[in-house]
Parts: sequence; structure tokens; C-alpha cells
Amino acid sequence: MSEASPPERPWISAAVMHHPGRVDNLPSLLASLEPLPAQVVADPEPFGIRSPLRTAKLAWAAVPASATHHLVVQDDVLLCHDFAAALESLVVERPRHGLALYSNWNSPQNSYLVRRAAATGSPWAPLSPWEWTPTLALLLPAKDARHLAEYLRSFPDDVKDDDEMISAFCRRRGIPVIAPVPHLAQHQGIDTLAGHHGSFHATVFEPRPAPRRTPAAQDDLEAGLTRRARVPGTYDYTVELVDSTCLIRYLRPGTGEPVGHHFGWYWHDSAAFSGLDRDRITAEFDTYLVGERAMPALSAHLAIEVWVACYLLGADAWGSDPLERTAPLLRSGATPWLAPAVASWLAAGLSVEDAREMNDATRAALVELGCAAVARGRLSAPGDPRTRPGDTGPEGDAGGGQWRTLLERMADREARAHALICSDGPEAPGSELPFVAPVQVRVRRCPACGEGTEEALRGPATIPFPEWPVLGERDEPAMDLPLITVLGCERLTARSLLPVAWAAERLGGLGPARFVTRAVYWTESTAGQAPSRQWTLRLLREMDAAEAWVSLVEAGLPLATAHRQNGAWVVPASTRPRRRGTSYKDGLDAHFLSPHRPAALHRLSAHYAHALHATLPRRFADYTMGGSAGRVVVPGMPGPSLSQP
Repeated sequence: MSEASPPERPWISAAVMHHPGRVDNLPSLLASLEPLPAQVVADPEPFGIRSPLRTAKLAWAAVPASATHHLVVQDDVLLCHDFAAALESLVVERPRHGLALYSNWNSPQNSYLVRRAAATGSPWAPLSPWEWTPTLALLLPAKDARHLAEYLRSFPDDVKDDDEMISAFCRRRGIPVIAPVPHLAQHQGIDTLAGHHGSFHATVFEPRPAPRRTPAAQDDLEAGLTRRARVPGTYDYTVELVDSTCLIRYLRPGTGEPVGHHFGWYWHDSAAFSGLDRDRITAEFDTYLVGERAMPALSAHLAIEVWVACYLLGADAWGSDPLERTAPLLRSGATPWLAPAVASWLAAGLSVEDAREMNDATRAALVELGCAAVARGRLSAPGDPRTRPGDTGPEGDAGGGQWRTLLERMADREARAHALICSDGPEAPGSELPFVAPVQVRVRRCPACGEGTEEALRGPATIPFPEWPVLGERDEPAMDLPLITVLGCERLTARSLLPVAWAAERLGGLGPARFVTRAVYWTESTAGQAPSRQWTLRLLREMDAAEAWVSLVEAGLPLATAHRQNGAWVVPASTRPRRRGTSYKDGLDAHFLSPHRPAALHRLSAHYAHALHATLPRRFADYTMGGSAGRVVVPGMPGPSLSQP
């Protein structure tokens, strides 16, 4: 919101965090900072452990006595044209805020919050106080900068990362951190000296920013954006594109679920939590494709994922604001940074295969499609998730009480496994840990379609965790790591594997644990034959018994006593076909047993799907609002400072 009586012209000092390995970057960076007075703060132990925190302690302490504000930049940053003047204008607008001049294009919360601001036309994006603060280029009022330097000195250098510590500092002191849209800083795209993996680019960067325009409804917009960033509700979410897949990251305040976990919800399984109708979303996608006859050829399987991500963004950005307030901003040109925000989303979130197939025309068409989806999402009217159980579809006829009881128990178990809360372990913040506990993967060749290890490795991925090693057909599994066996033609969601990731850490003392998917168990048990009704019932009862280990996961108990079938535990998760079929809809609906969706199981599958989609929102609400209910510790997640309150 706008601030009364801003100071007269601010006096901004600057410090550059520098490592000797990047000495070639300094001349151009210092020139970009002119006429700001800039100090180069070198890493005092450049050949010691990698620790941005070590240099940050000195950089934040380098505040001249006369400065009103202090800027710290890292030496792998690119700054916009006429940077000093642009920065001064921002400080005049927001003199009491922390100003993050960069956000990374695929950070779990902040990149989404920046895109959310771009979708509303706001020139400011309030950032999350729970995610690590973007420190590539960060400005604080001078008084806060000096206090920050004192705070950072209390941590040993082996904590390594300064961004987590700065986030905790700003939370404690009540300093709101906000990012301008567009950003004034860009990452050079080179490898980080801290050892972080991935690609680093700004969410929305403009090398030559035009004079900023403040919308007439900016106070209302910014108030809503600030509330959403700082006080999330039970059903608030951020959206990710990961490997060309739209995932929803529910914020679940009060549960301690880490900001940086890797167990996002597939949108088709969970959009109903926020009262959104997945059938309406896909129907509007179909309508758009029919109306855009001049579009270049696009993969509908990719296009639907981009459409949904942007639709959810539009529904979230505008769903809670009165229409009369937002109407002036819906005019053409009122959201100039939406298209660049969508473009960076695609660049960050497409799979390697899909990115390779992009050309200028298809990329532009996807950006246009994304902007159209945001506009459609704005007009959606989410229902009340607490009273609407979700889009359950036809119930189906399970064929008797024993069938219904069995299917509904298995569906409820799958819902509980999805709804588990992954919590921070006791590790110190900044410690280097794998994001997902290691599990070996064995790919079983499918007798129905012939797909095996080679096909599963080509993508789309059967398992969404590249950290999990896939064994060759003749490889022997390591005896000290758990093993999951999957079918070569199936695709599992990250969320469905959450209890396996937990068990992977807790089973170290029990020898090599073995898990199989339902599809593997069903395929191996039926040997490609259509089982009789009684045989099917027997197999489902066996699977049900072999899935009961999830109850021990919920209780935090050892799994040694849990029933196994043929030496393995069955993962209670529905499955989807990995291979892209003729229609994009082929990959949306999951089947409770097989990616091939046997016709003989249609009635059972329909009843199971109805039961799952009825109970999943309820279990989500129970575990989220119940706080500790369903809480599990998943070691390897970011440290305690990243937890939400």
C-alpha cells in the first residue's frame, strides 16, 4: 500500500559480495551501479567451505553512517539500464520495505507471487515471509541492514546460506519484503559458487524498464496481495510447472509443511480443494482450441498443463476481489507483465523433450494460450471447498457390500497417504541434504504393451524424482537402499510417493525394503489374463492387506510388523498411462489398478474414483486443520527456518 510522507531523496549505499573466481564480472557490475557508492566485499576465505553467509556478514555490515538504505548484490548479477535512478524511484515509493530486486523463476512461492502480481497489473509483489528471501540483489533500510549484520554474525559459516537467515530476520523484525514488477536484476545464468543445482533466471526482468505506472486500484490490489503472501488460508496455494506438469502446492498454514518440499499435488487430483471444477477448466480449454484455428500445431498434452497452471493463477489472483474494484484493470494493456511472466514460467517448467521441440511460433502460441487461460480463470467462481467434496463423477456399481467396503477402504487409504504432512526434521538450517530420500527403481516390462526400462527413461517420467536411480534390467539392487518396482508404461505422481519417501528413511535398520505399485502387483498376479470375479476379489484383498503399512506411517511406528505380500509392500496409489495417447484426456483420469484401464474393471474403477474424490478433500481438510494429524517427518527437506507458522 502507498506510504504517507515518504522521505526526501534517499542516500543509498551498495556492497558487492565478491568471490575471486568471478573477478572478470566486477568491472561491468561496478559500472552498472554508478553513481551509487559501491564497496567490493571479498570472501575472506575463498578456498574454505562454500558459504555465501560468510561474505554476507561483512557486506551487510558495510553501511556508511550517512546512508538511509543499503543494497547488497552478488557478483553474478546483471542490472537493468540506468539502475541507480530506477532503484531510487522504488525506494521513494517504499522507503520502509525490504526491496528484493530479483526472484528466481521457479522458486516454490515467490515466483508464483510475482506472477500473481503481474496477473493483476500490480507493479509490486509482496513476497512470502516463509520462503528464503531472494538475496541476489536486496535492499534494506540502513538501520535494518546494521541489525541484520549483527544477527548474521550469530551463525557459524557452515550454515552456508544467507537467504534462509535473512528470511528469519525479516519475519522477526516485521520487515515486509516486496519485489518490483518488473525486476531490476537478472542472474547471469552461471553456476552458483554455493553449489546449488538448477537454472537461475528472473521471473520478470526488463533490461530497459519504462517509467512505472501505479494503477488507480493499487491500494486495494496490494492489500490483497499482501494478505495472501503473509497470511495464507487453509486452501491457498501456489502453482508450479515441473517437467511440463501442472502441480499445486497447498500452503497448509500451521502444519509445518516445508516451503521447499518436492511433493506437489497433481492438479486433476486436487483442484476441487479450492472449489475449482476440473471439468469446467478442461471444457474451456477445448473451447479455446476450437476457436483458435490459426494456432500452430501444439501438443494438447502440454497445452492442457500450461492452460491449467495459468487458469489457476487467474482464479487465485482475482477470485477474492470485488469485480467493481478490478474491472478497470481488466482493460487491454492493464497487465503488461503477464505475458513475460508466462513466458518465463514456460522456460523454467517445460520438460527437456518439450523444450527441444519448441520454436518461436509454438512458444508464442503457448504464451498466448496461457494469457487467455488467466483471463478465463479470472471469471471463474470457486465454490466453498469446505462444503463441496469435489468433482466425483458417476459412482459406479461395485456389485455388493463386500466390494464397496473393500474399495472404499482402499480409496480412503490412498487419500490419507496423499494428505500426509511432510514436516521438517531436526536438521539445522542451511545443511546440505538431499531433497528426497534415495530409493532404487526397478522397471518391470509390461506384458500388455511391451514397455520397459528403455521406454520409461525416455519420458514422460514414470517416477518424478530424477534422484532415484533406475536399475538396468540385469542390475542387482543395492542391499542398503529400498527398492520400488514400477510398470514401464505407468506414471505416478510425486504426492502418491510421499509415504514411500518417508519409509525410505525409516527402514535403514530393517534391511532392503521392497515396494511394488498396484499396477505391478495386478499385472504379475493376473499374468495378462482376465481374472474371474472371485479371483479379482481375492487379489484386491491381498493388496488391501499389503497396503496397511500406511497406517503405521501415519502413527510414526516401525514397519517391521506390517504385512507384506510376496515379500513386498504395495503402494496405495492410483496410476496413469505414461505414454501420451490420442487424446490429452487419456492421461488425466487415474485408474486404481492399471494404466491400461481394463474394461472388465470399469464398474469397480468408477466406484473407486467416486469414493477417492469424495474422501480426498475431507482427508486434506482433516490433516491440514488438525495440525499434527497425519504429520510425518521426511528427512532431507529444508531446515526449520523454512517452515510455515
